[in-house]
Amino acid sequence: MEKRLTRRQQQFLTQFIDIFRESGKPLSYHYIAERMRVGKISVYEMLRLLEQYGFVKTEYKQGNTPHRPGRPAISFSPTKQAFDLTQRLVMASDELEHWSAKKEDYITRLQDHDPFVYSEFHRELLSRIQSRKTPLLHVTDMVTIILLIISCLPSTEKISILWKKITRVGYPGEISLHTFYGIALAVSCMDQEDKRISDDLFNNISRYEYYLQDMHIENHNRVCSYVREAARVITNSRI
Repeated sequence: MEKRLTRRQQQFLTQFIDIFRESGKPLSYHYIAERMRVGKISVYEMLRLLEQYGFVKTEYKQGNTPHRPGRPAISFSPTKQAFDLTQRLVMASDELEHWSAKKEDYITRLQDHDPFVYSEFHRELLSRIQSRKTPLLHVTDMVTIILLIISCLPSTEKISILWKKITRVGYPGEISLHTFYGIALAVSCMDQEDKRISDDLFNNISRYEYYLQDMHIENHNRVCSYVREAARVITNSRI
């Protein structure tokens, strides 16, 4: 059975394959580290781990090397399994087109700023929360539900601070999608009168986290970008 990779491992493998394609030959971990701007030890350990999983293969050449005199040079290259995995991780064009259309529809509905429209939209998303099959769409629906709930809360200083953080989700040094969901869920449920909604959201935490952990970095960035845009659209009505 193929080993599931974390988002960090997926990102590393994708970058490694890109560098390999540019060079067209097996690479030393020193060169990979230089290109990625990451520590040599971290790169070496990651390559060895991915080798255990079947995504990287090593080649040894006899002779002195500048870095390890008297020892054979070690080069790394991706396996066919690695190429196959990265192809699967990137969404098929038709799936991405479907998600993009949904995202634009969601943004358009959020621009209405009508409480009734928001309420209907909220109920619609909740009604199909269990039927979502595509991880990207499921995560997008979940974060949208949270945004809609927060939009109904009274405008306080703490809520304003939360909105500012949400508009920067995913940026370096800012909150992640994991943190966003936990913080937002806790805040939103404080004034949540409908216990069924709270239960639905809590029951989906594990599924949400599972999808996030295995999500390709490109899709993860797509969700972050959507959350930031949606948050800005919603908060425009509060200014």
